[in-house]
Amino acid sequence: MPNTYSIRFHAAFAAVFTLLAIDARAQADWTKLAIDDRASHAMVEDPVAGRIMTFGGINCADASNAETWIWASGSWSEVTTTTHPSARIDHAMALDTTRNRVVLFGGSSPQVLGDTWEWNGSAWTKLTPKTSPPARFRHALAYDEARKLVVMFGGVDAASQPLTDTWVFDGQDWKRETPTTSPTARSQHAMTYDVSTRRVMLAGGRDSTASLAETWTWDGRDWTLFLPLPAAVDRPAMTYDRGQGTIVLFDGGTKVYESSGGLKWLTNTPKTDPGVRWAHALAYDANRKRVLLFGGNDRPDSWEYDGTDWSLVAPDVPEGRRGPVLAHDALRDRTLLFGGRGCNTATPKIDDTWEFDGSKWIRHQPVTKPGPRWASALVYDSMRRRFVLFGGLDGSNNAIGDTWLWDGTAWTRTLSSSSPSARAFHAMAFDVERSRAVLFGGIDVANRTLADTWTYDGTNWSQRSPANAPPAMSGHGMAYDPVRKQTLLVGNAQTWIWDGIDWSRRTPNSQPPNGASSAMSYDAVRDRTVLFVNGETWDWDGQDWQKRTPLASPVGRGDTAMTYVAGHGRVLLFGGSGSGTGSFSDLWAFATQDLASFTPFGSACPSSNGTPRLQATPGQRPWLAATFEVEVVGIPTLAPVLWTIGASKTVWGPFQLPLDLGAIGMPTCKLLASPDIFLPLVTIADRASAQVPIPNDLSLRNAAFHSQAFIVDAPANAVGLVLSNGATGDFGVR
Repeated sequence: MPNTYSIRFHAAFAAVFTLLAIDARAQADWTKLAIDDRASHAMVEDPVAGRIMTFGGINCADASNAETWIWASGSWSEVTTTTHPSARIDHAMALDTTRNRVVLFGGSSPQVLGDTWEWNGSAWTKLTPKTSPPARFRHALAYDEARKLVVMFGGVDAASQPLTDTWVFDGQDWKRETPTTSPTARSQHAMTYDVSTRRVMLAGGRDSTASLAETWTWDGRDWTLFLPLPAAVDRPAMTYDRGQGTIVLFDGGTKVYESSGGLKWLTNTPKTDPGVRWAHALAYDANRKRVLLFGGNDRPDSWEYDGTDWSLVAPDVPEGRRGPVLAHDALRDRTLLFGGRGCNTATPKIDDTWEFDGSKWIRHQPVTKPGPRWASALVYDSMRRRFVLFGGLDGSNNAIGDTWLWDGTAWTRTLSSSSPSARAFHAMAFDVERSRAVLFGGIDVANRTLADTWTYDGTNWSQRSPANAPPAMSGHGMAYDPVRKQTLLVGNAQTWIWDGIDWSRRTPNSQPPNGASSAMSYDAVRDRTVLFVNGETWDWDGQDWQKRTPLASPVGRGDTAMTYVAGHGRVLLFGGSGSGTGSFSDLWAFATQDLASFTPFGSACPSSNGTPRLQATPGQRPWLAATFEVEVVGIPTLAPVLWTIGASKTVWGPFQLPLDLGAIGMPTCKLLASPDIFLPLVTIADRASAQVPIPNDLSLRNAAFHSQAFIVDAPANAVGLVLSNGATGDFGVR
């Protein structure tokens, strides 16, 4: 029967869709949800009015990027392009307002670059000028509106020597200028165009030995020394505020320097301090008539300057961290983030409490809270509607063994008659079937790796004594599978299952590698457990592991946190440790891009045994390369049932749908979907069902089909048939 169903089900669509021999199971993908901390990026006005764009930069985890982000209407959004510059830092950009193009030159990745790119507001194009400046980084660009040329000065060459050359770009080619007077060789300076004086301004920087306070102006032929800044500064950020008619320079500390009309520099110390930073960026937001500050070392925040004071304009976000904990409260639709170890070794352990509502972070300031910690474990107790936090490493890197509860408003420390010993790098999952948190392993105060199993019932911890158990391990992952009613554990390149009484080892055909503090969560939409380890994404289907090949992915990391967000149908991943001492502040979501669904519509006509209802069997969706189970409930006992499948719910031949069948002796019955093919269902008692294998045919992806059930019921009406509600199915890929 399954093969017959598969052939007949697919035949209904074969005339419409072309068969493609493509594995459809690689469509779930990672998406970066928010811009993360970065420094040494470049930022300018975008060619599209009212927007600002930024490209590249490096985060606290020492990972450079090739990302293009747009600031518009008070928030950042990433633009994904097929072609773009390579990942880099310390490059420079300027907006050519005549040609409406952003010009990018050079940078480091870590090799020193000398390429020229253009951005038109939607796509990058690599240019091939006949003449090009030598490769460099930490240089500066500005667009000379009076002379319609991009001007570049200085930087550091491939031999690590500061440069003193001046170049101009006309949109086609670069030309080296030979001014009579020129600033000395320098890097890490800032440049912008002064509309009021019709000159390019250069400020600050660093020569081979010291920071500089000099400012210079360029008139298209020569450089002129201007009044010095009030203080020497390197790596400043500078832009022209068209609304105020002033040049604005931020030193990365507490000072803002302004110059208007080519007159002296004025110093402003705003009341609000955006925080000390370096390698940040400024750009003028023409839409809001404010200067935008973004980023800097370890900073993911965005600020506006109105000519007097700073104000935080992007939502407050957690700083980068390793070893935080993350879990989701489906009832409140809030994801809890707590603690972690800061962005670098100098940052103390963190004790902050955050919630993510699906679009923004919310910082909580509870009076009582757990102390600073990282490498702890957190679960959401869905029975008692609260989070359970246990253990970790404190501010002195000592293992701790306390239990805390978070109810969405306050933290409460709870005591138990017995408790697991102090530990870190352990893992927990919440067993919904048994209403217990399950804990395994970790490292104790004596640096011993543990192999004990504990459960927590909301009041007390109990040590379990299973006949079988995984070996001692730390940094493993655990997640509860509600469909199979078991807890999955992965670590030391092994897979184990906890059934509430005992552990059993599984020997799948494929096994994920061992990794540092892997992260794992059950994805209810896709009915898969997702594992992220060593930069790889794996799926567990209850029998075997499959390595995924997402188009995008977080870079490899350890000590990251992951949870499933039920209301949004996606797995969230936050933070983690990089290859060095730094940490990530990025937030990612993993979800299918082609969601399978089976949605009822319309209404049924009554049978002699109630109202029949067509639906997917709970937990079932029409995924490609899977078996889909459909059922009809509320039918007369052992009544024959036909499931109809069609291509339309608006027309069937010459008839418009829905079609009222009362005139033929079926009162209140309506034909809701075109009955193009009929499949018999198997009836047991008052339920009819069928399991239909869906082909692994990518041509069916996102295709819709419409269906209804015909139930034979002689007492119901003159025809002896009743119809169920309709349902629209969409084929998905998981």
